[in-house]
Amino acid sequence: MRAAERKWKKSRQESDLSAHRSLLVDFTAATASAKFRYFQGKFQNAASDQDLSAAFDTVNHQVVLSELLALGITGTALECFSSYISGCSYQISWQGSTSSPRFLKTGVPQGSVLGPLLFSIYTRTLGEVITAYGLSYHSYADDTHLFISFPPRIDITPNVSACLTDILGWMNKHDLKLNINKTERVHIPAFTTPQRNLSVCVDNAKVMATAAPKNLGVTLDSNLPFKEHIAASTRICRFLLFNIRKHSEYSAQVGIQTLILSRLDYCNSLLAGLPAYVIRPQQLTQNAAAGGMFNLPKQAHVTPLLESFHWLPLAARIKFNTLISSPIHTGHDKILQACKSAALCYLR
Repeated sequence: MRAAERKWKKSRQESDLSAHRSLLVDFTAATASAKFRYFQGKFQNAASDQDLSAAFDTVNHQVVLSELLALGITGTALECFSSYISGCSYQISWQGSTSSPRFLKTGVPQGSVLGPLLFSIYTRTLGEVITAYGLSYHSYADDTHLFISFPPRIDITPNVSACLTDILGWMNKHDLKLNINKTERVHIPAFTTPQRNLSVCVDNAKVMATAAPKNLGVTLDSNLPFKEHIAASTRICRFLLFNIRKHSEYSAQVGIQTLILSRLDYCNSLLAGLPAYVIRPQQLTQNAAAGGMFNLPKQAHVTPLLESFHWLPLAARIKFNTLISSPIHTGHDKILQACKSAALCYLR
């Protein structure tokens, strides 16, 4: 399996960022780039989420095996993959009667380790269709997200519509169903340009626009202030904290560390550069979590607790996560070297 994954990654185009980085790092990098371009005022951004119906159930076994063979998977390894996906059957039982078994020629098991990998191998040529129109993308299994940056004076509507039309044709050729009615798009105009509506149509169906799409648990919006994302994460953390306080002190400490802080840290590098008043709800949630570690009253001073727990304030946590999640390159190494001298002695 690892050999297949390595060869698949090597075969991906350079424009497919997920071949070189994790999907989460790829997503945060693309979103951060869109935010930078938005405030720079020179480029607009557009993104689209593709929705598939029963994607894993329609994977053709022969096509998957041929794609594995094209990647150089032969011999015993190919036989193992063939044995894994073939030989499955189903029966229908109705009112005491059972049909004869029918063998499946399509579909890969869902909820398995190999399922997403096999589906990604099955759809590896989809990237060539997308990049042919100058769009970038990142994908994991049946989730594919397209995005593009363009100058304000250029109309990309025909280009995006043509790209989605070819994607629809590719899907039909590979027995996949693209739900145009559930496919979403979002337009992020440049900071200095007025809002402009993009009308994208595919197969005589209009791709609906959404003001706040959700991607990998992060709620986006057209101006990228992430206020809805901050409000949603704060609301969930407050609810969890209310229930955690009902348990013992040790259980509360474990619950806060695993449930609250992990949610505050999730993709928070996207919040870099936002004003302090925007991220203040999450800072107040962190303060409440620190007090909840020992079930202290709300009026208790939490700064000594943060220092004793070695918890960075939220603004510092955002900077820290931005540094450790950035792609490794020369400039990044210089930043780490600059920060190393200012770190605590046991972190140097």
